[in-house]
Amino acid sequence: MRAAPIFCLLSCIAALLGCKNTVSTTAGGGGSSGSNTTTGGGEPAICHDGQGHYLCGGPNKCPGPNANCPDCTFFGGNLPGTIGVGACYGPDLTVDALDVLSCADGKVFQGVVDNSPIYCIPADRIPLFCANKSDSILRYVDYSGPVVCGEPLPVPSTCPAVSGFQLCGPSCGACSPDRLCTGRSPTHPYSICVPNNGGCNATVPCATAGNGCFLFTVDAADQPLADLRGFCMPNAECLAAAKDYPGGAKCITGM
Repeated sequence: MRAAPIFCLLSCIAALLGCKNTVSTTAGGGGSSGSNTTTGGGEPAICHDGQGHYLCGGPNKCPGPNANCPDCTFFGGNLPGTIGVGACYGPDLTVDALDVLSCADGKVFQGVVDNSPIYCIPADRIPLFCANKSDSILRYVDYSGPVVCGEPLPVPSTCPAVSGFQLCGPSCGACSPDRLCTGRSPTHPYSICVPNNGGCNATVPCATAGNGCFLFTVDAADQPLADLRGFCMPNAECLAAAKDYPGGAKCITGM
């Protein structure tokens, strides 16, 4: 095969170096195009957001583990373009923080296999998955999904007054230490304080008498998933939340 002329090779290199797109860093969502420019560590810009957050694997073969990506929440999956994609975790995203049973306000699920999420990651990683066309494996903590690229988690300017249960999140404040603040999504603009106990679903009742199983209501296609993640709370609180929780919920009692 005849060698390519040197001027052609140089022009190709120049064209590659001239390409520069960036990853959106809007917290909680946002899609964008990637780049072939690299950081000092050698990672393509499409693999990081400039805020110290990195993606590994995926269709763009983002590197890891390495110095910028000590470990990776790899999710194999069987969805097109998502094999071996994950959020890097290290000092700012520990293994403990990935606990799906404590997936709190401002986070999303990564990977749902056999109706169970694999990881819980901060929503500010969503733009990286969108840039790598792997957003289809992310789901909101109320089980609605997949995430919507370019649409941040809602942050209402006020918190509505409710009775019998407590709303939480950036507009409503924190829960007591023994409660989990979770649920915020485009479907549910406010999180709710729930006992961090799990332990129930639409068919498995709460073990303690006088408790109802609180469940998020979402669209019909996602409801079977949402019905698998319930929280046991006193009947009165559960029924009040089912009646007035913004975005919808249900309470199953007396099983």
